[in-house]
Amino acid sequence: MKIEDTTGIALALDKIILGDDGAEPTSRCLPGLYDQEHCQEWSETGTIDGSTATIYYIFDDNEVDFESDPGDYPWDAAHILYIDIDD
Repeated sequence: MKIEDTTGIALALDKIILGDDGAEPTSRCLPGLYDQEHCQEWSETGTIDGSTATIYYIFDDNEVDFESDPGDYPWDAAHILYIDIDD
């Protein structure tokens, strides 16, 4: 199940238990999304109600760069592209 709306993301964030590995860059190309052409996508895995859940964050290159400490990135709901929950 893919959650993309802000209400669904907020509800899922209240339930998700994140893993210990933290977020990592996905290195995926984001085709067809002109406004995301210069963005970085990161993912973080956890569980929600016993199912695996992956949070996909998106950051504009103006906000972050690969030389910055990822701990300083804006890890907030406004930067979540979607949450994918395995069925």
